[in-house]
Amino acid sequence: MPVIRHDDIPLEDFPGGATYRTLVGDDAGSTPVRCGIQVSPPGYATPDHSHPYLEVVTVLDGEGEAWIEGQDGTIPIGPG
Repeated sequence: MPVIRHDDIPLEDFPGGATYRTLVGDDAGSTPVRCGIQVSPPGYATPDHSHPYLEVVTVLDGEGEAWIEGQDGTIPIGPG
């Protein structure tokens, strides 16, 4: 298992003010999972989208809602 240093990962700017650092995975879905660190300003909304891999979401601060494939509507997400 490699050691991943946060500061060595390129920072991606998302429209609307969020930033993202990919820790594991890539856009092509060559790995079965993607994990990264996203920082979003209050009121930020990610457009509806899907991925060819499992996406891990861990909320450290704040709250939001997420859509899960195969379920109706959204679910609330937050720390814990």
